[in-house]
Amino acid sequence: MLRSRLLRYAAIVVLGAAICGLLWLVPALLVGPALESWASAARGMYPQLFIPELHTSLDGVSGLLWRLGGASGLGFLVAVMGFFKGFAIGGILTALLLLAWQLRPRLWQWLAGGLAALAYLGACALAIVQMATLDRSFVQSRELNGPFNLLDEWKGGPLFVSRSGLPFVVLRDPAAAKDLTEAAAFKLANDTAAWREQLRKSDWQTVILTGPNIEFRPLLNHLLDSPDWHLAAVTNQGYVFLRGAGATPHEFDPMKFQLGSDRETAVYLAALADRYEALRDTRSARDCITRALKLAGNDATVLSYAAAIEAGHKRWADSLGFADRALSADPRSSYALLLKTLALLETGRPDKAEPLARQLMERAPNDTYTLFLYARVCRELRDSHTEAETLQKLIAVSQRQGLAIPPNYYVYLGQAYVLIGDAPQAAAAYHKALEIPGLGPELTESVRDALKTVESKIRR
Repeated sequence: MLRSRLLRYAAIVVLGAAICGLLWLVPALLVGPALESWASAARGMYPQLFIPELHTSLDGVSGLLWRLGGASGLGFLVAVMGFFKGFAIGGILTALLLLAWQLRPRLWQWLAGGLAALAYLGACALAIVQMATLDRSFVQSRELNGPFNLLDEWKGGPLFVSRSGLPFVVLRDPAAAKDLTEAAAFKLANDTAAWREQLRKSDWQTVILTGPNIEFRPLLNHLLDSPDWHLAAVTNQGYVFLRGAGATPHEFDPMKFQLGSDRETAVYLAALADRYEALRDTRSARDCITRALKLAGNDATVLSYAAAIEAGHKRWADSLGFADRALSADPRSSYALLLKTLALLETGRPDKAEPLARQLMERAPNDTYTLFLYARVCRELRDSHTEAETLQKLIAVSQRQGLAIPPNYYVYLGQAYVLIGDAPQAAAAYHKALEIPGLGPELTESVRDALKTVESKIRR
């Protein structure tokens, strides 16, 4: 009797879990593999090329599925993960519902059962809402889901690619990236002298820069000014440079460009506007973002790019307005939240920026830009203890990720320790700043003067 009842309850739990799992499967299928899926597959196949601490337990599975089915294999993994997420949620809530019916007195039974049933229906409703709000053509668009359009321009041969594009190149042709790792790609893209030295050894003929512009801005500016390279292509995903002389890309007309939907088109144009801004082509950037806003003026992604463009021109009031609109459209947008934080800081409102910066830190505790922004906010608020702690973490994270550490990090750290009254720590930070090239003659002299003052206090 007891055994048959337990079997019946187990069957009910499995049925409830399966229903919820199937509902969560559908939005996972619609989303398809994201950038993280590609990076995981690349690490799974070529772990020696990547930072060991970023490896996950899914890397090996992702690499195997890539060998078996390519992009479809990665899509299968995303779908399975979506199903099991819903299965686990549904199973737990169904079990709680059955347990609730064993409670006494009846009032507690109805109360607990009602809460469990509402939670189960809410989990199912959330999956249905995700299905209804996902734009399938948008999330699966080839142009919007990876740097494929940039790789199409690559005709083979030695290649330098920025960190974000490395997984895609590795999966296509691992031999092309034999001299690169994620850490090396990032470091070289931010140190043009080291990049030129490595160029002589690797003889790169093509450079593909993709990912956030901040990831490779020094190299981008160097290539734009170099007579040895020419810009061959600009897309929403980034840039292609070819060695030697050559024709510049055809002039792009945003009014004639159209993808599958207005939203797809707007997101593409908004990202492209950001790329043109980095190329110092303000007119093209303005044309692209203007049409993007006309096509999808309430889309959080489009509004975030508009905020970024205004921030680039230091039009902080306009940037703040666009960031607020983006957050109204999608309160989860970390990019819009970051831009709002920056605009508040730049307009002299660090007290309002601080809770937003702290929220960003909670979302991305190891993001170097977020850490630096939070340190800046603390500096404006004269919270030297927190500023020093944040800068120490920023330096530690940069070291773990193999990133070059700018000397100004140590300058700010030294200044924070001075305000705290910790002269030995301040002196150590100033010494580190002077050891790193790139401080500049004026700042070097200023740091040396500050170091003398600090060391004189230590000797007393």
